[in-house]
Amino acid sequence: MVRWSWSPAPPAGSAGRPGLRSPSGGRGVVVAARRADALEDLARECKAVGGQALAAPTDVTDEAAVADLARRAIERFGRIDI
Repeated sequence: MVRWSWSPAPPAGSAGRPGLRSPSGGRGVVVAARRADALEDLARECKAVGGQALAAPTDVTDEAAVADLARRAIERFGRIDI
């Protein structure tokens, strides 16, 4: 069974890639941040380690945008596990 989680992308210039921990073993993540280019890079890295990823440009400080993000994730993957 594939487990899905949501992970905000790290801010520009920060160290670490938290999304890369989840997709190993075929797991998937939904990554969200305001900058689409950073998200696409992170999604490619997740896929490179065997995972699945949805890059979703989102301002996570906007409650309505986060609700839309959850709706999109569920629409695409059927559920959010974490």
